[in-house]
Amino acid sequence: MKLTDNVLRSFRVAKVFRENSDKINCFDFSPNGETVISSSDDDSIVLYDCQEGNSSLPGKVAGSEDGKIHVWNGESGMKVAVLDGKHTGPITCLQFNPKFMTFASACSNMAFWLPTIDD
Repeated sequence: MKLTDNVLRSFRVAKVFRENSDKINCFDFSPNGETVISSSDDDSIVLYDCQEGNSSLPGKVAGSEDGKIHVWNGESGMKVAVLDGKHTGPITCLQFNPKFMTFASACSNMAFWLPTIDD
């Protein structure tokens, strides 16, 4: 489909989500376009299925003022980890790569996170 003026004028809201209880400050589409991830000032991260029109919260990850990353289990609500990336200030950005199960966090410096497997 070509995005002509008429096509753009025909766009309508398909669904409004209200899972975040505070202002959404960032969102991004997954590389395959099937999922949108949002983060908000309530420290929540929500995944939205673009095809099915529903949302899920498998976990919560939030950067903090002290430069640490806090991770919660989405089902139990229990904090499962506090990660220290040696940031020099408050974390201003988190980006997850589901294909490689890695993420990056940033303030004035950037940290790349890789999973470790304990034996």
